[in-house]
Amino acid sequence: RRQEEERAKAPTEVLRDAAPDSEYVTLGDALTGVDSGYSVRTPGSPPEEGQARVLKISAVHPGTFRASEAKGITAGVAMPESAKVRIGDIWVSRANTPERVAFCARVRQVPPDTYFPDLLWRLVPDETILCADYLEQILASPSVRARLAATSGGSSTSMTKITKRSLRTLKIPLPSMLEQQSF
Repeated sequence: RRQEEERAKAPTEVLRDAAPDSEYVTLGDALTGVDSGYSVRTPGSPPEEGQARVLKISAVHPGTFRASEAKGITAGVAMPESAKVRIGDIWVSRANTPERVAFCARVRQVPPDTYFPDLLWRLVPDETILCADYLEQILASPSVRARLAATSGGSSTSMTKITKRSLRTLKIPLPSMLEQQSF
């Protein structure tokens, strides 16, 4: 199954790297916000039916969001509304192993009462200049993700982190809205 997933992924990665020729801008200039998640201790078990949940960082893969990758939140633990996952959110993993840091995906469906952890960032694009679907594909492209992941660091070789400054100063191609939508 993994080999099939890898074979299927290769053409998509080639297409993601084929962004239209355009001027480059810093990502921070095309965003209206970068929201941080909330740190919460959980028993680590899968959520039960109707139980509030917090995403694991494994929920985000390049261009793929897996809402099932979540842990149940202990009853009585209050989570802030600002950490609630919404349809359309764009996620970047800010911390992970060197191979998995800077993964990006967009939420297309999510169970109610799902929250995001402090190891993920929600990107809020300036929709007057940046199409959310385009942003997801550009950040999931191997070349852009590699540039962002290269900025990661930390005291542990098994867990690296990117900074908001690195994210905001990342250069991305920014074609017209029509070209973004076509892409």
